[in-house]
Amino acid sequence: MIKSKKGALELSVNTIVIIVIGVTLLTLGLLFVRGVFNKINILSDNVFDNAQSSINEISHTGKFNAPTSIGVQQGAKKTFNVYVANDGSAGTGQRLFTLTLIPNGNFEESVKSKVISPVTVTLDEGKEATYTIQVVAVSNAPLSLDASYQVKVTVGSTDYASSGFSIQVTKSTGLFG
Repeated sequence: MIKSKKGALELSVNTIVIIVIGVTLLTLGLLFVRGVFNKINILSDNVFDNAQSSINEISHTGKFNAPTSIGVQQGAKKTFNVYVANDGSAGTGQRLFTLTLIPNGNFEESVKSKVISPVTVTLDEGKEATYTIQVVAVSNAPLSLDASYQVKVTVGSTDYASSGFSIQVTKSTGLFG
């Protein structure tokens, strides 16, 4: 006579509770590590931005200095400086300098730029002003966006200097996306 043996998997209540607690702690630990790495990523980005700003402050020359390309992540903002010096070519003595941003195209629903420092500054001959510009990209800004601005400096109604910068939208980076 053949006896059939039926196997049974029985887990005690204690074993099930231990498994649930273990999975919960693992999930919380992973979320904590993700938060720490995201904060480290933001901190390192700020440190590199500050270092680049310091280098730019040291290395600019001439009557007008502005970057030609700005990278900004989706859903983030980026600030940079534009430097204008009164070299006397607009007339001797004190002059009133005004900085204007002009968009080259219709993209401002995704990316917008503005001057966050005073746009009009009085400069003595031989002195320099720093304008701070901020670029903001919405969280769903297209990565292939063709955005650029013309930066125009006028003295009274006379053009003094101009340049332009393009904006490259990049995907938000980090260890966990």
